Amino acid sequence: MMFLKHVFDCYLYLVPDDIIKLINAGGHEIQAQDPHLVFAGDSFFQGGDIIGTDEIITEAGDYPSLYQSARFGNFSYKFDGLSQGEYFVDLHFAEIVNTNGPKGIRVFDVFVQDEKARTKFY
Repeated sequence: MMFLKHVFDCYLYLVPDDIIKLINAGGHEIQAQDPHLVFAGDSFFQGGDIIGTDEIITEAGDYPSLYQSARFGNFSYKFDGLSQGEYFVDLHFAEIVNTNGPKGIRVFDVFVQDEKARTKFY
């Protein structure tokens, strides 16, 4: 189970190279340029709320609309039915609320399988 208390988008990889899940947290499905990649609409979550912006997200790579929505508050994502094994979790963040605030205005922890993976992350 992955517990997060911030806005995020998630990529879940099975080691070494197979992409298992691409989630657009707080948003809708996005078809990637590669036909094998689809960012699923926000799903697998419990709790939290969603927020969005129409602002242009700079430095957002190939999919800037991916960062225009977010899940925030106290929430978790749970992915059932995954094969036993080692996974690589790649989280992508964008601040779409406090855009004029100083770095570090929002600080949070990241938990993966009930273990704190990142402390005081900003």
